Amino acid sequence: MAWSFSKLYFTDEPLLTAIAAAAITRIQEFADRNELQHGPFDPMELASISWAYSRLAIQNLTLRQSIAAASIAKLTACAPMHLASIASAFARMFLPDEPLLNAIASESIRTIDDFFPSDLAHLAWAKARLGMLHEPLLEAISSAALAKLHSFTPLHLSNLAWAYAKLDVSHPPLLDSIASASLPIIDEFASTHISSTAWAFAFLGLLHQPLMDSTAAASRVRLQNFEAQGMCNTAWAFSTLLFLNAPLLDAISCVQCDAIL
Repeated sequence: MAWSFSKLYFTDEPLLTAIAAAAITRIQEFADRNELQHGPFDPMELASISWAYSRLAIQNLTLRQSIAAASIAKLTACAPMHLASIASAFARMFLPDEPLLNAIASESIRTIDDFFPSDLAHLAWAKARLGMLHEPLLEAISSAALAKLHSFTPLHLSNLAWAYAKLDVSHPPLLDSIASASLPIIDEFASTHISSTAWAFAFLGLLHQPLMDSTAAASRVRLQNFEAQGMCNTAWAFSTLLFLNAPLLDAISCVQCDAIL
């Protein structure tokens, strides 16, 4: 029920409060008996509850603590998508539950070859959003991603690049492959994907000329769709890498002048 309401961004506080209270009570019953591994919710249900409350930005610390404890007890039964979903839910709410997230990292490393591109990108994004550097996990993610980048969407490519930059981890083979994978589909990148990818490469000091040329061309086409921060990040990326693209800078100037005037 919570998942359905969150999918529609519909917040019914009495219902969601009641669902949270019932979930906490049921989990606590098993915790009191030291039987959380046999608890009332399976991994998919735990992931769905976590995702629903984070999507609706509902802060319930007791619920989060209960879900964390129940999830740790069942991590070995979690599919990759559930591991990534639980991590992402906690990251959305800026809840760095170290025992849970470290346990997710360990279990993810063990099963990393079974992760889909979306799972890899979401897991990396979650760690980066919380500023939790876990080098063995990032190494595992990069190794798995390199074999699957051809299946990544623009969102997943940009999120992966952003995550490594946010954690200040330079992995040239991965970033170079992300750039190569982005080139054929750069026209499918939304403005946010373009700006975050450009920012990531510039932050890490990695100049990939074909990517920057493609980024400039794609940016000019959809510059009116850029948010102010995205436009600033794109300009910053080109200036940081000392990569002059006059047509792009002229276009940014025109858009900014119109906005100011």
